[in-house]
Amino acid sequence: MRYSLFRFIDFFEICILYIVCFISNTLLMNIQIFNLSNSFILQSFLQSLSEYYYITLILFSFIIIIFHYQFLGRKKTEVFCRILVGDTMIQIIKRYILDSVCILLIAFLISLVLNIYLKIDVKGNLYLIFIFVTYIIISAGQVKQNENF
Repeated sequence: MRYSLFRFIDFFEICILYIVCFISNTLLMNIQIFNLSNSFILQSFLQSLSEYYYITLILFSFIIIIFHYQFLGRKKTEVFCRILVGDTMIQIIKRYILDSVCILLIAFLISLVLNIYLKIDVKGNLYLIFIFVTYIIISAGQVKQNENF
């Protein structure tokens, strides 16, 4: 993490956001496995929540995209200073993509362990991995824009 744009708090925040997104996706996909015949109110709430599955998933994904956008906005000065001291833009972009994908994979592995422990299907999270990796590659272009601060 020495040359990374991510500090520990940034790493922790984005990892928690990814884990919440993966776990909420898993729970919303598998809401039928919960047998809540004792509590009608909770069962009706979860049922209505599952009706808005895609909207909820898009909302959580959008929050993660906003975090990446704000993160890169906060790092404009740092990217510019790194270029001034001799770091190349290609190396900064490579480290950003590598660090972002590593954080994503750590969060996915944590949610995978939880899914295996609960014996829940993980196919929906694989789609999220593809979406987030695509956005990480796209957002690397924003790092390039910070070159001319």
